[in-house]
Amino acid sequence: MVNHSREYHMAMGLAFTEYLIEWYLFPSMKSSWFIMVPALIVVIGGQAIRTLAMWTAGSNFHHMIQTKKRDTHVLVTTGIYGYAAAPLAVIN
Repeated sequence: MVNHSREYHMAMGLAFTEYLIEWYLFPSMKSSWFIMVPALIVVIGGQAIRTLAMWTAGSNFHHMIQTKKRDTHVLVTTGIYGYAAAPLAVIN
């Protein structure tokens, strides 16, 4: 699932390189628990929501933007997508 594009690998490589440079040249930036703990919580929460969304969508999920609708493709409104659609139902 993660091996989906050259651009993704480039972004991950640059992010990892940035982290290592900061860790090596500016170690004090990586020792502030006041910043690191909330950031870690946000990262883990974001990844959990993303993984849950992919799992809920099942075969309707694709890493690349689709320009044509497949016959088997359906709009997913259950699971995590149900929470995103609930505010829209109130508006309509």
